Parts: sequence; C-alpha cells; structure tokens
Amino acid sequence: RGLLIKTKINKIVVAKFGKTHGVKGKICIHSFLTRKTDIIKFKDFFLEKDIRINIKFTIFTDKILAIVNGNKDTESTKEFIGKRILIKRDDLPNLKHDQFYFNDLVNLNVYVRKNKIGKVKNVNNHGAGDYFEIMKNKEELLVPFNQDHVELIDLENGILLLNSEYYEI
Repeated sequence: RGLLIKTKINKIVVAKFGKTHGVKGKICIHSFLTRKTDIIKFKDFFLEKDIRINIKFTIFTDKILAIVNGNKDTESTKEFIGKRILIKRDDLPNLKHDQFYFNDLVNLNVYVRKNKIGKVKNVNNHGAGDYFEIMKNKEELLVPFNQDHVELIDLENGILLLNSEYYEI
C-alpha cells in the first residue's frame, strides 16, 4: 500500500523580511531556500492575502538585500519587517508525487484514526532520514517520515494521518 497524497496549495512561503539596512529603503531578506540566493531567480512575489509586491534584489557580502515596491526611504520599508514572502507554487520546480516542500507540512493537523492528536511543528533531517516534530499536548513526538508511519498527507485539508499500528490515541 502506498502513501496517499492530496494537494491544492497555490502559494508557498520562500522567505521573510528582516530588518532594514541603511537609509535608502533597503531591507534584509531571510531566504528559506536550500541555496539562499536562488530567490533572485523568481519574478512574482506576494505577501499574505495575495498582495503582489515588487522586489529588486542585491547581494551585499553575505546578505540578500531588497528594495520593495520602489521604496527609497527606510520609514516606508519598515512596514515589511517580519512579513513572509510567498511565490506561486507553479514557479517552483515540479516535485515527484511523493516529494514535498517541508514548508507545506508545517502546521498540518495530525490524526490517528479520526482523533486529532496534535500539529506538525517542524520537519527535519537527522542524516538517516526525514522526521516530523509533532506537538502532542505539551509533549514533542518525533515521527519518521516514511510510508510505515504516515498513511496520508492531505495538504488541501491540512491533515497528516499516522498509522494506528504504531501510534495509540
């Protein structure tokens, strides 16, 4: 039996704005991509609620800096501090059926049978494989990311279903 996957998310978080840099409206970018500077390859950027923004990037030593919506002063740039930067999912490279962007898996509701037991806090790799950090009440549960432990990932409905043979309610 294989892992069942449903998906229908059209935007994905790829970075967030950091603090302002200098006095000419630049702001630091914290890229979540594997190669941080790959963010400059994308063209269409959004904030939450599909608000389109225009970002012009520059690389300054080890930092990614940006001018947002043509802002030339620090005051008008401050409104972006801490906000997440999204791109269209279609702009990302296609993944195979059983691959995911870890960002999509965070905050999924975790179920055993029909009982909600917690939420995905994070997805990590310890060298031997990927695993979920799940917050179950105030405890952290570590679950291997494989077909034995995970029966269903439904991104559309925000559900991760664990195999009841391994996990009790």
